[in-house]
Amino acid sequence: MLMTTMIYLKALGVWVLFAGAALVCKMVLDQSLMVYMGVQRAHQLSTLTLCVLCELIIVRFVRWTGPTPVQALLIGLLWLLRTVLADVVFVHYVLGISWSALVADYNLWRGRLGALVFVIQAVSPYLLTKRAPCFS
Repeated sequence: MLMTTMIYLKALGVWVLFAGAALVCKMVLDQSLMVYMGVQRAHQLSTLTLCVLCELIIVRFVRWTGPTPVQALLIGLLWLLRTVLADVVFVHYVLGISWSALVADYNLWRGRLGALVFVIQAVSPYLLTKRAPCFS
């Protein structure tokens, strides 16, 4: 029971790394590259950079903790839920961004790649335990 609880506590701690990486990507890449690349391309590069950083963090986490596939699935869903809640609370309620602008940030058909972060955080832990047993 204690080992099961510990892996989820570690997962919550790792999520803080995701949040930090997202803030750095948003502040540094989005803002500094906007002048050179335009808003759309800067956002895309920032999001893809965040996806790579998240994947590196997830690979390290899976190697460190060795979750079972079920634990990995639950951890991915936990990370997804926390990320969505953080987006809603921080972006909408703290920054005051409208709902339409918030939702537009995840519209893949308009070149916005924010949804890829959700997919990576939700699915990668599980896929790493299922496809690459050497990680666990």
